[in-house]
Amino acid sequence: MYPTCYADGGYDILVGDPSELSYYQNLISGAGGRAVPQLDLLTNLTWLESASVEIRVRLGNGASANSAPAPPGQPIGEVDVDLGTRHIYGTGTVDPQGDSLSYQFVWGDGDTSVWRGPYPSGDTTLLSHKWNQTGTFEFRTRARDFWGELSDWSNPLTVVVSETEGCCTGSSVGNIDGSTDNLVTMGDLTVLIDHLFISLTPVACVDEANVDASSDGLVTMGDLTVLIDHLFISLNPLPACP
Repeated sequence: MYPTCYADGGYDILVGDPSELSYYQNLISGAGGRAVPQLDLLTNLTWLESASVEIRVRLGNGASANSAPAPPGQPIGEVDVDLGTRHIYGTGTVDPQGDSLSYQFVWGDGDTSVWRGPYPSGDTTLLSHKWNQTGTFEFRTRARDFWGELSDWSNPLTVVVSETEGCCTGSSVGNIDGSTDNLVTMGDLTVLIDHLFISLTPVACVDEANVDASSDGLVTMGDLTVLIDHLFISLNPLPACP
């Protein structure tokens, strides 16, 4: 066995037992003069069930360990809307590291959404809103990644809200096919299935199609489940128009 001296975390190694002090001095001087990139370390601990902890680590060697998501695209959706009628808008962006993203919308009428997500990087995100006052409004959105890094705001979308009668005029939701008798029938189920799985044609009235009364106002499989239950199983009444 030979005495071994490790300098600078093992970057330089001196094997043996030199009698000259200069060997050690040169070793230490070389370590002190070497350019070392700054390390940026991010850690996240998430408590899981069954007394487990999920630990995530990201390391940047000479650069930031994380970068902000790109600004989301300008929201897409209706720009001429009726007062008190819910409309669905979409947007999306990508994260440089591929992290999942959450989104926040500022609607221009004093209402700000809670953070929605997370959604996979690059996916389109949908959220609904209705304006309860007439006028012209600009709204925008921003994204937040897993580590809390915020994107810049998107370009705004301008909507004009007019004082016209809302689309949900029956005593309850569910008249998705827009029939004048306001009855909920197989025709409504057919339109909902077509919207969700076949043509993906937007529904004429989001408030009518949101039969599960979800707070996000989106039309999903949950609405289909409630409508089938109403028509064929429990026959439970549907909620009233919002």
